[in-house]
Amino acid sequence: MEQHERLVVRWNQDAMTKPFIGFRAERVRGNRTSRSRSVAELTNRPRVIAQEPDDIKILLFADAVERADRRGLGAPFGFEDDQMLEYGPYIELERP
Repeated sequence: MEQHERLVVRWNQDAMTKPFIGFRAERVRGNRTSRSRSVAELTNRPRVIAQEPDDIKILLFADAVERADRRGLGAPFGFEDDQMLEYGPYIELERP
């Protein structure tokens, strides 16, 4: 069975109302490049990022903010194509 490293994100649940995680990943194999991106609300357990740690180009973390383009709270960041969209403050996490 092949083993892979994964990133696990843990946070202080009492410090945040509605935390979000976001990442953009890119994997190059030969002449093919695959890209993925994700923004998700975190639940009350550690979050495992399924992508290989070396493939992750940007990893963001923040509490929800009021957004003009939505009703209520939402992530303070997003991704559109290869661009990152900013709607509020966030932290860029460093990979180990």
